[in-house]
Amino acid sequence: MRALAGVAVATCAILTGCAGANYQFAADRARYPISFSPALPDGTGRILYLGHELEPKGSFEFTRTQIGFLYGAISSGPIDVSDQINAEVAQKGGEGVVALALRNQNCATNYLFPLQILPFFPGCQIVTVTGTVIAVKGQQTPAAAPLARFDQRAEAR
Repeated sequence: MRALAGVAVATCAILTGCAGANYQFAADRARYPISFSPALPDGTGRILYLGHELEPKGSFEFTRTQIGFLYGAISSGPIDVSDQINAEVAQKGGEGVVALALRNQNCATNYLFPLQILPFFPGCQIVTVTGTVIAVKGQQTPAAAPLARFDQRAEAR
């Protein structure tokens, strides 16, 4: 009897991993530099660090729920945060975003055994993107060229 209970628990644990969603993440249309680290290089290649040369202007947070079918093979599309980043950085008077992070959480519906083993049952993931909007200390960047300080190629754009 104990062996049967162990097999049942192991089977449930394995099967609860079937539900979910996948996604692609992008910020291709962002007009500002973005870094997953707390630093950005300036136009000369020198690294500027948050808390030293870079000052925080505010935080950035974006949350989206992704839906998936066929065990996540079919998803509700890519996540592009370009517009959200552009709006937040402009609103806060910043020059970029550092310490960008993605957090992925399962929705409660992913644990409804035995529904999640059905390929047509929607799985979902809650994706939260966070970061820190920054500006270079003691300097103002013209709004028309936000990348100029960080990228010499901005003049060619």
